[in-house]
Amino acid sequence: MSDKNIIDMKKQEEKEREACFARIAEEFSPGVADAIKEHFAIYDERFYLWLADLYDPGKYDEDGNPLGGGFYYSNSARDNEGFLIDVESTNQALNFFRSAGMLRGYDDDYLKAFPEKTVREIVAFTLSLQSSENGYFYHPQWGKDITAGRLSRDIGSSVDILRKFGMKPNWNTPSGVEGTYGYPSGVKKKGDDGETVIKRDWPERLKTLENWKAYIDEFRKDIDSNSYSIGHIVGEQAMQLIVREEEAVRNDEPTGYIKYTLDFFNECQNPENGLWHKDVTYASVNGLMKTMRFFTDCKIKLNYAKEAFASAAEMIINEGPDRDGRVGGDSVSVYNPWVAVNRIMENVRVCGDPDMVKELRGLLVERAEDMIRATTRKTLRFKKEDGSYGYWFKYSPDKSQGAPASVPETIEGDVNGGTIAVNGITGEMLMAL
Repeated sequence: MSDKNIIDMKKQEEKEREACFARIAEEFSPGVADAIKEHFAIYDERFYLWLADLYDPGKYDEDGNPLGGGFYYSNSARDNEGFLIDVESTNQALNFFRSAGMLRGYDDDYLKAFPEKTVREIVAFTLSLQSSENGYFYHPQWGKDITAGRLSRDIGSSVDILRKFGMKPNWNTPSGVEGTYGYPSGVKKKGDDGETVIKRDWPERLKTLENWKAYIDEFRKDIDSNSYSIGHIVGEQAMQLIVREEEAVRNDEPTGYIKYTLDFFNECQNPENGLWHKDVTYASVNGLMKTMRFFTDCKIKLNYAKEAFASAAEMIINEGPDRDGRVGGDSVSVYNPWVAVNRIMENVRVCGDPDMVKELRGLLVERAEDMIRATTRKTLRFKKEDGSYGYWFKYSPDKSQGAPASVPETIEGDVNGGTIAVNGITGEMLMAL
């Protein structure tokens, strides 16, 4: 892209940005528009440079074929033995480029924006992780002994990366995405064409309905104090539940994977605040955000949507300790309530309740400026000296979904916390408006 084209694009972006501020000032208030401008001002170009330095093109074989390329989780992961690039960090970086507007001059097309060499590196890395036995994706540094959350997130990240570049996985995935070569070897088949599936090579919890019920029942004793972890673990498996239910129907097996999960969440929900805890806290609203993944993917109406919306708004505005004495020391405590607001709005729209959409919109208009200004002040707590942002105020987590990701107790930004703090929080906030 020429210098003139870049200058023209920046002028056009500035014009569109000012038009957006004008619309927000009219619909909400001039104070809301000013609050958003002040929020944008806390970021600078150093974040882009920091993120670019985490890319590793990987090695090439003797014939010049890439063996893989992608992004590290953090500087300490890049600079120390025992840590490798990972698909979640890679996908989060790719998502950032688009949401930050860096692909606009390329019509938001990743294939146009990235050099062919880089595309080949990232695609080769992603495809190299998929198991030909069961279709899951496994990193060499972590192996197969990983948490359900890590396993499920890596399916989603890998599929998303490949889609960006117009590619498919090698094998059909447990989340229902079609692969180039069909079903992996661990899937039992019947029929002359060898394509009628009898059963996938599921993890033990999904082998039978009784196993899944026992798995869900284990969460009942902790849901009122740990809805974040439980909502995350179950929500990340929603697409697998849909595929498992379809397989059970075809094979004339007992069905009810989704219904049993829904009954569990509905029975445990608190009608007073729409959450799965007694009180409105960072932890309980984080749990709302994670649990909404199940309702969104399965297209099921959330009960007590207005109460849940009000709870999320309360924690967006809160800047001090919550009722548990917690101060929201991770970037997702700023991000997750905004995601919850948007997921509730989406759920209400999809499930066809226009009156509730209007009511929730009215609540947002009333509190928008306070919500944005509180968000800006809280986000700044995660900024590091090099312009990056981390998941925590000081250190970055050395584990990601239970898997070792960086050197413990290192003061640094990380891709997960950083992209959440920059485009994640800002994007969800603007989406709500």
